Amino acid sequence: MVPSPESKVPSRKTRPGTRDPRPGTCCLIFLLLFGQSVSAQLIVSFTGGDPLSVGPGTAGYNFTIGQQPYTVNALGVWDESGTGLSTSHTVGIWDVTSRSLLASAVVSPNGSTDLNGFWYVPVVPLTLQAGVTYRLGAQYADADFDSARGNATSVAVDHGTLGDAFLSSGTGFEFPDVNVAGANAGFFGPNAAFVAVPEPVSASVASGCLLLAFAWLRRVFKPSS
Repeated sequence: MVPSPESKVPSRKTRPGTRDPRPGTCCLIFLLLFGQSVSAQLIVSFTGGDPLSVGPGTAGYNFTIGQQPYTVNALGVWDESGTGLSTSHTVGIWDVTSRSLLASAVVSPNGSTDLNGFWYVPVVPLTLQAGVTYRLGAQYADADFDSARGNATSVAVDHGTLGDAFLSSGTGFEFPDVNVAGANAGFFGPNAAFVAVPEPVSASVASGCLLLAFAWLRRVFKPSS
C-alpha cells in the first residue's frame, strides 16, 4: 500500500487539554514586525484667532524639528469656512538656509482629505532632520475666498517648535521672505503631517526579538522522532 502524501508529513502532537501554539505565535511575530509604526500627526494645532486675507502671495511660518527626525507624508491647508476649500492652493516646505523647495503639492477642493480642519494631499516622503529649521508656506490669490487664521489664542506644536510668521514679497508661489512680526503665531494657513522615523535602537531590538522568536519556533515545531 502506497502511503498518501499527507502521511509523509510529520505532525506535532499536543497533550490533551492544550492548545496549538501556532496562532499565538503568528500574532507575536506580527507585533514584532509591525508594532513600531506611528500614526501621522499634525505639526500644528491651534484655537481662537481671526480670519486673515493674506493674498496675493505665499504665507506661512518657520518650524524647527525636535530631537529626532520626522518624515513628511502629506501637505495641507486650513479650511476657514469649515465647508471645504473654494480654490486650489500650492503648499510647500523650504530649507530656510538655502531657500530651496524640498516638497510641494497642490491641495484642491476635490481629491483632498479633511483632518481636523485641514485638507491634505499625499507627497513623496521627505525626512526632516532633527534640530533643523524649515519654512512651510501656502499660496493665496488676491481676494481669496479661503482665508488663513491668525492671532491664535493658543498654539500646540508636535515634534518641534513654531517660529516666526512670513509672507512672500512676490504674489505667486514662492519662498516667504518677509518676516511679519505682528503675526508671529503663524498663518494657518499651511500644515503638514508626519510619520515618525524609527530610531536605530528600535530596529535592533526588534531584530533580536525576531531571532529569539524564530529560535523558539524551531524548537516548538521540531518534528517528533
